[in-house]
This record gives sequence, C-alpha cells and structure tokens, in this order.
Amino acid sequence: MKKRAGGKLGVIILCPILLSGVLLVLSYGGDKYPKLSLRLSGEAGIVVIGDINEGLRTFNRSPNFEYFRKYDPEGGRVEGEIRSLNNLFASWMPEIRVDLSQRVSWGFSIGPKLRRQNESTLTYYSMSSGTAWPYEYYYKPEIWASSPVRTTVYLDLGKGARLSSFLSAGVGYYRGGLREQFNLTTIDGFPGDVDWSRRFWETRSKSAIGFHIGWGMEMALTQKIALIGEVQWRYARIGNFDASMRYETSTPSNEVTTGWLYYYTRDDPLLGGQYADLSVWYEPPWASFDIGNIRKARLDLGGVSLSLGLKLQLF
Repeated sequence: MKKRAGGKLGVIILCPILLSGVLLVLSYGGDKYPKLSLRLSGEAGIVVIGDINEGLRTFNRSPNFEYFRKYDPEGGRVEGEIRSLNNLFASWMPEIRVDLSQRVSWGFSIGPKLRRQNESTLTYYSMSSGTAWPYEYYYKPEIWASSPVRTTVYLDLGKGARLSSFLSAGVGYYRGGLREQFNLTTIDGFPGDVDWSRRFWETRSKSAIGFHIGWGMEMALTQKIALIGEVQWRYARIGNFDASMRYETSTPSNEVTTGWLYYYTRDDPLLGGQYADLSVWYEPPWASFDIGNIRKARLDLGGVSLSLGLKLQLF
C-alpha cells in the first residue's frame, strides 16, 4: 500500500514538471526567471459525491412515496424524508507558484479536507382496514476525504497592459472513504409486534489520481500583486474499497461480512419501484429480477469550482 501511494505521488510531481519543461522550451523569453509567488484564494464549488447520494436520493423519491406525498396521503402517509449529503463546499486554498517564463508557470497546492455526514428519518404508514402499519427508515451516511495534493501547469494566453487570461491543467492525489448506518423498524398494526433490522458498513480509506483543467483571468494591481479568478473542473473517482458490514435483526441474527463495497439497484414492491443501494460482499450475487447493475462502489470527488484571490510575487 505504501509503495503504491508513493508511486501515485511520484506521478503527481513528475507529470507537471515534464509538461512544464516542454512548454518552457516552446515559450522561452530570456527574461529574469524563475520567479516565485504565493497565491491565496477562496474556493467554492460542487463535489459530485456519487453512489452514496444516488442511493439516498432514489430511495427518498421512490414512486410510492412520491405518489402518496402528492396525491393520496390517506392511502399511505409519508412523514419526513431521507436527505442526501450536502455537495457544496467553500474553503481557502494556498498555492506556491514558480513562474518559469513569461508564459509558463508551475504550481503546488493543498486542497481542502472534506467530511459530510447527516441523519434523517422517513416513516411510511401503510393503511390496511383503517389500521396504520408503520415502517420507519433511518439513515446516517458519511464520507470523508483528506486534503488532496495537487500540482498544476499554467499557460498564459497573452498579456494586455494589466489583464491576461490563462489555461491550467494538472493532477492530484486524492484519498477518502465512506460509511453508513441504516435501520428499519416495522410495527404490526394489529398485535403491535415490533421487528427491526440494522445494517452498518464502513470502508478503509483508499486513494486515486485525479485530473483538473481550468481557465482564469489575472489582473495586475501593482508590480508584485495581482488579482486572480479561475473556474476549474475536476475528475477524481476513488473505487475498489475494502469494507466490512454488520447486519443484525430482531429474529435474532447477527452477520459480519468482509469484502468490497458494491453499488447495485434493486426493486422493492413496498417502494413501488427501483432504487440504488450499497452493500458489502466478498463475491457479489448474480443479477436477478430484483437486483441488477452490480459494480464496485465509487466516491466521486470531482466537480466544478470557482476561486478568487491574490497572487503575491515573493521574488
């Protein structure tokens, strides 16, 4: 694991340096370079998150729940909702930048940590002969990601008196994981018997190489201070998670499974349609009439962001 992580970090450092070298040869201007600067920016944007949110959204918006909410609250009452994880973020981003020539720069930055968690409950009352049969669903999902290490090559597209634009491209080292608690409690509407099941799964942290590209504008405020704005798109998916899962019921039963975290879709007659879910299997089951689209689950840290800040030339 350590050897593989070291190899990924080596790629992050080596690729932008090689690309910078090529661009430097093509754009060499003979001025007093290199120059060192510090960029301090506020960054805000959207992170995709992916499979775990897809499961929460499709469960909450199942056909039966949506129908009873809108058209027939007496036929099957729905209280509450299952909420997906917030995918917005805002943070500060420091970056050390080396201007290699008038047109080519190389930057090294540390991105923000990311942790998202919530708790939500949905209770569905199935009506039968005037008696309510409650089904209470509880979800507590969580994702986390450590601060990504990113390197970027900048290519200046042309300078005016004070304003210039640039393109950026680079790679990053991303690491993160997921966990989720799910509880289902049902009550027999006639004798009042209570049945329950609980499922908790958790992954180990995993890493992946991501890519980003951007476009921005730089406006000189003084000889050594510039205002910079940039729009950036990121691709960063982490998958193949080692995971463990504990499943308990009131029967009673208690099962522990170790393997990999899988994403799949399932049909549930009570929900009236198909929704996405995640589970841990050592070997996934065969696809059937009620389970399909089985693949290893992913945490998607890609997205779009907008940053605005100052570039301070140090020397």
